[in-house]
Amino acid sequence: MLAMRMIATFLLLMTSTVALSANDPWKNPTNANRIYKVSSQADPMLVQQFVGSMKLVEDAGINSRLRVLHFLTQVFTETGGLRRLDESFDYTAPQLVAVFGKRVTPTVAASLVGDQRKVANYVYGDRLGNKGRNTDDGWRFRGSGFLQVTGRYNFSMRAKETGLPIESNPDLA
Repeated sequence: MLAMRMIATFLLLMTSTVALSANDPWKNPTNANRIYKVSSQADPMLVQQFVGSMKLVEDAGINSRLRVLHFLTQVFTETGGLRRLDESFDYTAPQLVAVFGKRVTPTVAASLVGDQRKVANYVYGDRLGNKGRNTDDGWRFRGSGFLQVTGRYNFSMRAKETGLPIESNPDLA
């Protein structure tokens, strides 16, 4: 529900795809007040980190109203409105089946509920470059960061891009 509200808000605000001028209010679309209007329960620390990194976003070519709004919508969706940077596996059994139905049967879901580490290792343990369900890879390489990088392979690729040792130390993500 929160994600849909955020998407709707950003899409309603979108009016142009031209490059942003210096006096355009969307030049700095992520001041704290705007974020709290969309996500009143955003974590203040995450809000400040995000606001402080907007120059990097612009430098990456996210510099039109359309691109900014798409980026913000993605980040807000992935982080639950800037409330957390790690993927939650706090599901009921029916939710597990609904979200991971191709990988989780109702019987398996019932056995996993209540243990987020077990859920992560089951659903991600043998995919995305992770080395199996009996390793802790599913948990260690669960969705992390503003864009929810997931899986050992993706952590490895981001480590190469950034120079940060996030594959050997996933908590850095």
